[in-house]
Amino acid sequence: MKWRTWDELREELDARIGLTPEQAEHDLRELEAYYNGYRLAELRKKVGLTQTELAERMGIGQPRVSAIERGDIESHTVATLRSYVEALGGTIQLSAHFDGEDTDLDVGLLFPKNAA
Repeated sequence: MKWRTWDELREELDARIGLTPEQAEHDLRELEAYYNGYRLAELRKKVGLTQTELAERMGIGQPRVSAIERGDIESHTVATLRSYVEALGGTIQLSAHFDGEDTDLDVGLLFPKNAA
């Protein structure tokens, strides 16, 4: 029996089901977005707000809050996430990482509140 590396095994399995690296990357992004949406929904529930109440605080419609919480990638802009988090009473931080160096970015200047 020939032993294979994890990468070789993964490539073989991906080929069997017809999964391209691009599709795998897309699927991973969707899964991460879904997970982030789920976490946001849990935070909203912990604060004790309904989607409608949160939408009113954000100045958007309830369907948009629902889309964010479902992980709709199109709804995940930094400005929208900032509005969501701030409506729950939190703050959002944004950092850029370059070769081991972190730079904090001013979310307020880059993404004004009215951009949600």
